[in-house]
Amino acid sequence: MIIRELNDEEQDALKSGRHFFHKLCVQLKMDPQNLASLQQLFDQAVAGQLPVREATLSMGIAFGDHIAAEYPLEWVRVSDEYGEETVLARKSSQLIIAPISAIQKRIDSREMCDLSELSERLAALIEGKFESGDYQPRPK
Repeated sequence: MIIRELNDEEQDALKSGRHFFHKLCVQLKMDPQNLASLQQLFDQAVAGQLPVREATLSMGIAFGDHIAAEYPLEWVRVSDEYGEETVLARKSSQLIIAPISAIQKRIDSREMCDLSELSERLAALIEGKFESGDYQPRPK
């Protein structure tokens, strides 16, 4: 697995997703900073009531930003034998979570979930591994 910083194009894609999410929230008179708004949009997407492609990506980014605001995580690009993906990684480690994929997978399978609970579970998983020393440091 190779983890690297995001390049300018990937940073721009995150910004674009954040902008789309903000615009969608404003349009629907929701607070884009509120996890409850993300939950409402997620529920609508699972029910097939939102344009799935753009909404899914923007919700995954908003979900990741929510987690990263609470824990020492950063957006990075990871590549392995399965492909490449923008994920969150615990700083200086190879511990990663994939919030965009987590949202996309659940929307695609029409799986309802509590995003607050999911964010806590994902963060606890990484923090538990970090605190126990069960991880590889990120090569410099």
